[in-house]
Amino acid sequence: MTQRGPYYRGRNAIDLARTQSIESIGGAPLDVSESSAFVSAMPAVPAEFQALQALLKHTGSVDVCDCAFSLYRTRQSARI
Repeated sequence: MTQRGPYYRGRNAIDLARTQSIESIGGAPLDVSESSAFVSAMPAVPAEFQALQALLKHTGSVDVCDCAFSLYRTRQSARI
């Protein structure tokens, strides 16, 4: 909420609600197109993420997310 009203990622939320699908708005934080963010079949979860989840089962969700994003970035860097 700003002094100018509700904004989401720098765009007027009222305008977004009137002109965009929820799928296109949902893909915005990921910086991906609607068609690639929302597919009919979910991708398989890599084994590393499943192992990480098991190791961190007694850890808070913020720490789990932090570790998962670090692992994701490492996997993405290895592909370049």
